[in-house]
Amino acid sequence: MKQILALDAGKIKKIDVKKIQSSKYKRLVNNLLDIKSKGDNATFYKISNNSINCDLKKLIGIKNLRDILATSEFKIKLKNTIEKSSLDKLNLINNIKNFKIWMQESDFQITPKMEENLTLDSQKWLPYYKKRIIENNYNFVKTWKANAKKIEEIYSETNLWPLYIGTYFLKFRKDDIYLYAPFILKAVKIKIENDSIFLQNADTNIILNEKLKYLLEQHSEFKLPFLVDGEDVTLNNALSEIQDLQKSFLRNDKADSNIFTNPFNELNKQNFENNATIELVEGTVLLQGNPSGTKLRDVMLNLITQDKIDKLIKVDDLFNYNKEAYEKSLESNNIARITSSDFSQEKAIIGSLCNSAIIIGPPGTGKSQTIANILINIAKNNKKALFISQKKVALDVVLKRLGKYQNMLFQFSESAKTSKMEKEYFYKPIIDYFNKINNSFKIQGTSEIDLGFFDKIEMNYLNSKSEIGEIFNKDLNAYQNLKKQGNLNEDLHNLVKFYKLFNKFKSKNDFLKIYKYYKKLSKRKIAKKLRISENKTIFNAYSGEFNFNFSLTKKLVSFYERHLAKYDIYDLIQLSNFIRLNSFIQFDNQEQEYSKFLDFKSPDNTTPELLEIIYNNNALNSKKKLDNYRTLSDKKHQKLNKFFGRLERKITPPYIITSLFDDIIKQVYNIFVGTPEILGNFIDFENDKFDYVIFDEASQIFIEKAIPFISISKKVIVAGDSQQMQPTNWFATRDETDDEYTEEEITSLLDWAIHNHLPKYILEMNYRSNSSELVLFSSKEFYNSKLKGLDSFNKKNKTSIEVIDVKGVWEENRNEVECAKLIEICEKNLSRYNSIILLAFNRKQQDYICEQIALTSPKIFTVLEDKVILRNIENIQGDEADLVIASIGYTADTSLHATYIGSRKGRNALNVAITRAKDKMIIIKSIKNTEIDPKNDNLLTFKKWLNYIQLSSEKQKSYTEVLINESSKMKKSQFIFEINMWLNEQPFANDIKIKLDYCIGSYNIDMAILDKKNNFIVGLNLDSVADEINIDEFIENRIKTDFMAVKGYPIYRVSNFRFNENKPSMYKFITALLNK
Repeated sequence: MKQILALDAGKIKKIDVKKIQSSKYKRLVNNLLDIKSKGDNATFYKISNNSINCDLKKLIGIKNLRDILATSEFKIKLKNTIEKSSLDKLNLINNIKNFKIWMQESDFQITPKMEENLTLDSQKWLPYYKKRIIENNYNFVKTWKANAKKIEEIYSETNLWPLYIGTYFLKFRKDDIYLYAPFILKAVKIKIENDSIFLQNADTNIILNEKLKYLLEQHSEFKLPFLVDGEDVTLNNALSEIQDLQKSFLRNDKADSNIFTNPFNELNKQNFENNATIELVEGTVLLQGNPSGTKLRDVMLNLITQDKIDKLIKVDDLFNYNKEAYEKSLESNNIARITSSDFSQEKAIIGSLCNSAIIIGPPGTGKSQTIANILINIAKNNKKALFISQKKVALDVVLKRLGKYQNMLFQFSESAKTSKMEKEYFYKPIIDYFNKINNSFKIQGTSEIDLGFFDKIEMNYLNSKSEIGEIFNKDLNAYQNLKKQGNLNEDLHNLVKFYKLFNKFKSKNDFLKIYKYYKKLSKRKIAKKLRISENKTIFNAYSGEFNFNFSLTKKLVSFYERHLAKYDIYDLIQLSNFIRLNSFIQFDNQEQEYSKFLDFKSPDNTTPELLEIIYNNNALNSKKKLDNYRTLSDKKHQKLNKFFGRLERKITPPYIITSLFDDIIKQVYNIFVGTPEILGNFIDFENDKFDYVIFDEASQIFIEKAIPFISISKKVIVAGDSQQMQPTNWFATRDETDDEYTEEEITSLLDWAIHNHLPKYILEMNYRSNSSELVLFSSKEFYNSKLKGLDSFNKKNKTSIEVIDVKGVWEENRNEVECAKLIEICEKNLSRYNSIILLAFNRKQQDYICEQIALTSPKIFTVLEDKVILRNIENIQGDEADLVIASIGYTADTSLHATYIGSRKGRNALNVAITRAKDKMIIIKSIKNTEIDPKNDNLLTFKKWLNYIQLSSEKQKSYTEVLINESSKMKKSQFIFEINMWLNEQPFANDIKIKLDYCIGSYNIDMAILDKKNNFIVGLNLDSVADEINIDEFIENRIKTDFMAVKGYPIYRVSNFRFNENKPSMYKFITALLNK
């Protein structure tokens, strides 16, 4: 028989309690184990009102409890659950005899009092007891359906499985340390089938309560057993083995043999003796909690005792990291892109690969795409990295962006993934990557590949444009005339000589005033016309200057007539010199090349060929490391074979794989993905080192969970948004005692990064929302209008924000009228949208909506946490959907200052909540903005938002200031006039409307052509040669046009340099669109 548990003979490493107690980081250490008196159920167990934490014997009965203890796989119906067919049978019963038979068959007991009442008056009491049974069952099913959804929600948010059967209950007190929790645990899940509730094993293994073990060993002289092998083990197996070991740590090791099946009696702190001994108490329970997390605490303690925490990050406060990233983004480079990037994202990628950094990602700005691109470049450079988020959904979004290249990353998964589909989620990328390893070929170089954000053609165009400077219309007309008259490139040699002669004149006018009369009048008459007096000498009748100019004119005209007569001499003179003319010739070539480039330019700047090279190179490097691993010893070779065997079978739970084969996994992979808790159990903090650690949703990660990983990484990349939600603890109340971090209001990792002056890169373009109205309120109120939102060209809804006012009542922190309306609207829209979020503005409203869906809407319930997700304003961050239906709940009678929206976290929560929709947001409310007294900034913002959602779409679009470059507008004014005049002369002039500075959100289109029904036909992007001649203006225009292209707008670039020659093609293009 295999060994399950063993006692550790080594010495326990005790912490320096005095040093920790006096440390400014005491709060951080405490919070890593939820050590406060209101810790989670893994350290001090409490029966809960919602029935999740309860005595298992009461829930399922003694027979089923014994079955659960004896088997590794089970599916047990909860004791109070009655199947629908049985309830139907109960409804038809009309006599005491059949009622008693039904009660016996359903395992219900008839009490003496019931017997007495039924005998006394069956007509009164039989319907009463039937009704009570049906109502109790209804409430029981309702409660457990809500419990099932709560467990799913916690797992979805944290990637930590939160539900266990717990037994081997230990009790301990030493001074103010109280511990009271089960030591042996088995993960279970709640299953609902035909309105019956079942408790089912989540896997076939047992685990130990790490927190309880750690704290007992730190505060006592005893050592608890450690887990040798918990795979395919029953609870009875573990209990039997631990009873052979318990005399070394238990005070009452001769306990009752039925102690684990006896009823659980909840104790409070008054029942604890302060004797620093461990006592076994009776009972087996259902537990919602988090039993892991001790390893991170150990690392934190070591960092504190070694005084390393304040030395983890070094930043040069006097160095301009943003400028460096900006300049590198303009240079040629070989940045790999798995998803397209805009310029703000490109700077963030380059900047954070070079140095530790913060990536500020307002809602929908492509933060996950940016992280995906950073990860692929880390893989390209063969570097080691950790990618961490507290939210499972955030990790999943980035992995999805990586496509098949996510196979290069090892993705940690929780033990709850036991269904065939869920196991596939864990095993598939591993198996696919090993297939790639077997089919990799020779290493290919990447350093020579030039994939800069800006193409060489763009920079050449800008340089030529800058060289021309501000072109006057006469210069442009002269050049265009010369082009028509001959081939300038063929005549360059003669043009150089012509201008060499011409430039001997002091001014253009010196030539023109003589040339005007040169062919018509003699020299003497010209002099007279020019009022040049004669000199009284024989040799020089006129002044030296006139003689010089006349002679030079003669030579110039003679040369012109012999070599350049096909060109109009006035056009040649207008351009003044050869350098000027040549600038035009060069610009003409560059402009033509640039136009062709734009015609074929795609918004997609991904690098597919480079990605394949990276994938192959990574696989080949992994292959070499595995070849080396198996040559180390026969034992290693056999272990590798076992690993391959487990991959083939795909039945081993993920955490067993990562525990048994961690050394092989570290050979194969350079990048590891998971939550802090899961990665904390895998990483060897003394020996593992990483080049990068990347945190996503950093505003939602408690600092104490991040510091251990930062301590083993050269660079830290912190992605998040200070205007979004702070972290949430799903399992316990945190220690909020004052220390240095409290004074500085440092709670999240993002707070810490900002406090340490890490360079910041801000992402600016909102890609999520297809209507600018869905994002412009946040842009102005939270991001100083720097967050850019645009309407999508083919957006679904004319109205993207819909407000439904109802006359709801605020009672018991919920609004029943709004709930009913929300369910009604959701059912109507189920087939219209691929994804829907139901949003409540407080937890109790969310719970009530969940209950009502379970009871009244099977259509929604069957797709809940799939197509439809239910969230409240506190936990919606990271989610998005095509449609968001929100129930505000509050009324004029609500004490708003006491609600979450009125708390210090309310403003950020509102920002997150109102930016989740892609296509539409429907708001159901029972309150007016005029009924709100804005006693703080949070309520003031809420009041402003209620006002904003009532505005017209046009006013919402103009809520932020659209910056129009007035200098640029002035330079283009003549050009705008010319285009306007030309458009109004065309045959289609009566079919169109012309709008200047047409607003589509945060940007305007220079000139929009609409049909008579105000439908957008085409936008004209006006490129004046005199405009955007510096790099900043050029980049800003590129950002704007790229964003419009991504949003699907048909944009036609019109350059004043070749407007005249492009008129025929413009006419065809516009006509084709109008006739479409």
